[in-house]
Amino acid sequence: MGNVLKRGAVLTAIILLLSGLSSLKIVNAETKDVPHIEFKEYVHDFGNVLQDTKPKHTFTFRNTGGQKLIIEKVKAG
Repeated sequence: MGNVLKRGAVLTAIILLLSGLSSLKIVNAETKDVPHIEFKEYVHDFGNVLQDTKPKHTFTFRNTGGQKLIIEKVKAG
């Protein structure tokens, strides 16, 4: 009887391990072929800005995903 329980526990552990690994592969496959944006920097401090000036800053980013990245709307935060 004890041998049967050990085999059942080992079999259950193997099934759980294999199902976990297969779901990991599915997640990686799903996220591999999607756009992913990466910024060089996320914030910029303009410091003191003089009145009636229009300071500018360029945020550099790139698409590191496997599909085309389409930016539909940009909003200052």
